[in-house]
Amino acid sequence: MIKSIFTKLFVSMSIMISALFFVSCGDENEEIVNPNALRDVKAMYNLSVSEDYLHFYDITVTYGYDAAKTTEEIQIDGWSFEHTYSTDYMKTLPVRFFCTIQASPKSPVPTIDESKTYKFEYSGACNLAGFTGDGRRIISKNVPHNEKHSYGGSTMQGVLNKGTKTLVSFEYTRE
Repeated sequence: MIKSIFTKLFVSMSIMISALFFVSCGDENEEIVNPNALRDVKAMYNLSVSEDYLHFYDITVTYGYDAAKTTEEIQIDGWSFEHTYSTDYMKTLPVRFFCTIQASPKSPVPTIDESKTYKFEYSGACNLAGFTGDGRRIISKNVPHNEKHSYGGSTMQGVLNKGTKTLVSFEYTRE
C-alpha cells in the first residue's frame, strides 16, 4: 500500500513538473520588448500661406515615408499633416521621412493690378519626434520655414516668369 501511494505521488509530481516545464518555455517567436527601443515616430508638417500666394500660384505638397508618397494641392491658406507611425501596427518603422511644398504660377495668369502691392508670405514647420516604449524622446527634428516678400504690380509678371518655387524641402533619414 505504501508503495502504491509513493508511485501515485511520484507520477503526480512528474506530471506537475512536466506541465510547469512546458508552460515556462513560452513561444520561441515571441519578441522581447526593449523599453529603450524606438516605438513611435510622430511626423507633423504644416504651412500657412498668404492670400496672394493662393491667388497667383498652385501650391502642391508631396509628403510621405520610405517609398510611400502622397501629393495634394493646397486650396486654403493653412495645411497640416500629423501622423504617428507605431510598432503597434507596423512591423518595422519607416526610415526616411520627407515633405516638399512647391508653388507653380497659375496658367493662365490672373489679372495683375499694376497699382497694387502683393504680399507673398508663408510660414510653418516640419517636425519629427521619436519615442521609446517607456516614453522617452530619442528623435527630435524641427525645421521651421518662413519667408516674406512684397512685389509691386509692375514687377509681378517678372516674378511669375521665374517659374516654380520650392517653399519647403524637408527630408530626414533615421539611423
